[in-house]
Amino acid sequence: LQILSNNNILESYKGKNGGFKLAKKPEEIYLLDLIEIFQGKFKINECLFKKKICPDQANCRLKYKLDEIEKLVERKIKEINLQSLLASDVFFNRKFPHISIEKYPT
Repeated sequence: LQILSNNNILESYKGKNGGFKLAKKPEEIYLLDLIEIFQGKFKINECLFKKKICPDQANCRLKYKLDEIEKLVERKIKEINLQSLLASDVFFNRKFPHISIEKYPT
């Protein structure tokens, strides 16, 4: 939770009545931001052969295709925000019934 607080996703409160709350509206928190907070820059385009330095990167057909896929996936992930996840995920709502979008001011 501290990681999310340090990255302005959550606000933390100390003391007897302390805890955490969202620092932004759910529609302003994107899945891509969360992924990059925990995993670093979103990247799926690594060499499948685990080569650190490839002599032919500029002409690698696989790298070109993986670049295309990475851009498509990143664009789709950028569209997903916390509000859409909370609103559409029936499992999440059953598992965590105390969490609701209605509790957050608009």
